[in-house]
Amino acid sequence: MNFPPRALVLAAALIAGTPAFAMTETEAAANVMYFAFATQEGELCEKLGYPGRATFRAWEQENAGVFVASMRRVEDHAAEALKISRDEARQTSAALFDRLKGRYDREFAPDVSARSCGRFGETLRLYASKLVRS
Repeated sequence: MNFPPRALVLAAALIAGTPAFAMTETEAAANVMYFAFATQEGELCEKLGYPGRATFRAWEQENAGVFVASMRRVEDHAAEALKISRDEARQTSAALFDRLKGRYDREFAPDVSARSCGRFGETLRLYASKLVRS
């Protein structure tokens, strides 16, 4: 059988017992931040009469795996570092997401305008380029 090179790297990493490209908790938190900011900006643009939700939903679907992996990495870190249960770790990752949405509302939302909403797709492409994938 011929396996694609990426499959061989992944298989070798699994055999070795270490992840091929492990996302750090810092990278995961940054990814969560991009999702929180995108969520909030999409909602604001929707309120200003732009298709923010639809634009965000398409982007979210394309990058859903990154979001899930990032939230899971934040949960893993919380469980290990804080010595808490898996349920408490999930609550911790959800709280991080909510805090980051609040940060967006305080620091960036006041500057959202029709002009920035007209370029929301560009903003999402920028966020996607910064996501760490593992």
